[in-house]
Amino acid sequence: MRSVLLKVTLVALVMSSAACDRSPADEPADLVLLHGHIVTMDSTLPSAEALAVRGDRIVAVGSDGEIDAFIGDRTQVNCQVVHPDDLPRFAQLGVISSVRGVFATSDGPWVIGRLGEERARERGYPYRSLFRSGAVVVNGTDPPVEDINPIDNFYRSVTRMMENGEVFFPEQRMTREQALASYTVNPAFAAFEEDLKGTLSVGKLADITVLSRDIFTIPEDEIRDAEIVYTIIGGTVRYSRPG
Repeated sequence: MRSVLLKVTLVALVMSSAACDRSPADEPADLVLLHGHIVTMDSTLPSAEALAVRGDRIVAVGSDGEIDAFIGDRTQVNCQVVHPDDLPRFAQLGVISSVRGVFATSDGPWVIGRLGEERARERGYPYRSLFRSGAVVVNGTDPPVEDINPIDNFYRSVTRMMENGEVFFPEQRMTREQALASYTVNPAFAAFEEDLKGTLSVGKLADITVLSRDIFTIPEDEIRDAEIVYTIIGGTVRYSRPG
């Protein structure tokens, strides 16, 4: 079976866009950004609340209500601050929740000051609540905004430990199983490749990462000490740790 080294399924471009004439009902978007302040640099529509992406192109820019119509099966929605009323809608609509585990720790020091204690606790980076709601959650880091290192992001997803030593709303920490799923089986599902990758199962691609430590059992403060020993893609060793 041929190995897929890279598949680009969606690209989000925020700074230059125009509204699309196609009907939202024709085809759902791959990615939807809602509840934002989007500066478009487009004189015909200088700012907007939301946008929709299909493939590598922006297909619509407008209000939350207008872009909401583009949400369909496996559309990805970037989730940082989520209203509680929206939590059950992910599973109901088949929408993918796209999060950045590290954002809870890098944004945490200033989020309460911007949202207030009550709203921050209720809505701020609610990773565990998203899983509990039945949503499919995928993880990442948005490089170069944050370090691309998946082990560090795994650590931050399960600890939510900020650099000042405080934990940002610990009740929203992912379990280790959830954090691993957000990097493996869930992204494969989001990319419509669940029959090809995402789990170590007979018949699927031999895409395997071998770590120096068991990140499911070691103490939390040792997770970031784990190193990549081997990276195997399509049955071929692409990386081997020196020594």
